[in-house]
Amino acid sequence: MAAGTPREDAREGEEPDQSLIAYCGLCCVDCPIYRGQAADLAAGLLDQLRDPVFRRLLDGLPKVIEGFEVLSEHPQCSRFLEALKQIRCTEFCRRGGGTSDCPIRACCTARQLEGCWMCDELGQCAQLAWLKPVHGEGHLRNLRTIRQKGKTAFLQGKRHW
Repeated sequence: MAAGTPREDAREGEEPDQSLIAYCGLCCVDCPIYRGQAADLAAGLLDQLRDPVFRRLLDGLPKVIEGFEVLSEHPQCSRFLEALKQIRCTEFCRRGGGTSDCPIRACCTARQLEGCWMCDELGQCAQLAWLKPVHGEGHLRNLRTIRQKGKTAFLQGKRHW
């Protein structure tokens, strides 16, 4: 999935902040978790679901309108939204954001590498495998781009998530 424009990581004429590039080649500002959109929407919907008038509506509609039975499942929905509200990253990977036990960050830090693009094992590294279910090959494409063109060109060009 390619990141969209406009870029959130650099103003017109400015060099993009290279600390946005995670060790794995993903760009933090492209991440929905970092942007917090789903968490914000979940928080707003939870507020609505907690409103007593709205709750009465959710409890009553299934009793009077056929096909609205699913509204009685709002407690499960609230649990889901509460979890979704917690999925937020407030800092870039390089500044300690993301998962605290990231094996990729640990590996790069231990090897004193700026990122996986500097590693000789890039094509066959087992550490990168845990990203595949979410990112497919996006992070690997990014890493190859950074290796070939550099970080500035990567940040200014097409990025994959």
